[in-house]
Amino acid sequence: FGQSLSVNALDDDAFGSVVLTLRADDGLHTSDTEVHVHVQNINDAPRLDLTGLSNLMVQAGDTLEIELGVLVYDVDDENAPWIEVQASPAGAAQFNSLTGILILHWEDAGEQNVNITATDTDGDSSVWSLMVEVVDALPLAWSTDGSNGDIDIAVVNLYIGDTPNVYIVQLSDLQLNDIRIEWQICNIETGICNDLGAETPTGAQLMTGQNFDTEIISGPSGLQMYDQLKIVVTAIDSNGFDRESSEVKFDATTEQIDDGTTDGGDNNDDNRGSGNATSSKSGSSMGLIIGAVVVVVILVVLAVILSLMLLGGNQVVEPEVDFSAVGGNTQSVTVNVASAAPIAGATAPDYTHLPAGGNYVNGEGGETIYLAPDGTSWAMQPDNSFVRNQ
Repeated sequence: FGQSLSVNALDDDAFGSVVLTLRADDGLHTSDTEVHVHVQNINDAPRLDLTGLSNLMVQAGDTLEIELGVLVYDVDDENAPWIEVQASPAGAAQFNSLTGILILHWEDAGEQNVNITATDTDGDSSVWSLMVEVVDALPLAWSTDGSNGDIDIAVVNLYIGDTPNVYIVQLSDLQLNDIRIEWQICNIETGICNDLGAETPTGAQLMTGQNFDTEIISGPSGLQMYDQLKIVVTAIDSNGFDRESSEVKFDATTEQIDDGTTDGGDNNDDNRGSGNATSSKSGSSMGLIIGAVVVVVILVVLAVILSLMLLGGNQVVEPEVDFSAVGGNTQSVTVNVASAAPIAGATAPDYTHLPAGGNYVNGEGGETIYLAPDGTSWAMQPDNSFVRNQ
């Protein structure tokens, strides 16, 4: 009297019978009584283990297989639930009840929903919806700053009458194979593409940099007026997905004249792959003015030195003149009267600071070497800078 007994189930899934033994003891005698407790089953609907089913992706035209049978289970029924799948269009999702494999296939890119219904032997069912992204090809992003992005590009010799030279290097850690660099030269005035070609470097070659000339064989040698170079890179990544870059374009500029400048052109100075890039070798009238000022200053310095030599005997002064204040945003130029050539070990932060008009080649160790038209040789470093060898 005055006492109570409470019995709780272990959890929401456990059910069955249990025997409890109650004992009364007055110090001299004991008495045992058995209490039978039955935990009645309340049917649980089937469940789905969603581990690994988020961010599903498949390429258009390919199939994605999921072992759905082992992921659907029923905690209170030894019989496997009955599974049905539905997607649009009809047949895009098919479930094989014998193997437990769900096969997904779409021909068009876009986001798709797959509805899964599982029903147990007591008639209870559960419904889930999976989101699947169908893609044509994943992007290979062109770099716009020389460090970010998947790939970077530099093009030289874009003058009319020249043969463009292309340098492409991979910046990201993607594992790529079946790489193909496709180029074509089209005339934007006629709309006709006369020359095209392709390069197929290995993944290792693209990581160190691939250099090639775009051979023009359809007509007169070199680029013609209104010609445009177009380049696209495709590959397959380690997950089997197609990778494709956007198309970059480089316009031919007016022919090069004797002093190394051009006689016009309004091209963009950024020759990286921004989606609609043009040649970095664009001339301007400002360049002519700056060059003339530098020549005049050098002549004045030489005249002063000659005067000092005449007045001071054989003493020769070899000053270093800093022209960094000349030309606004131009690079600073240091001229040594005794030797105007740069010394070995000089550095350039990137390819845009190299002498224009050279070619890229591979060194004996596989490194990328830039051969400048002035006879100097520059070795490319892992951070995309260059160090002068000779």
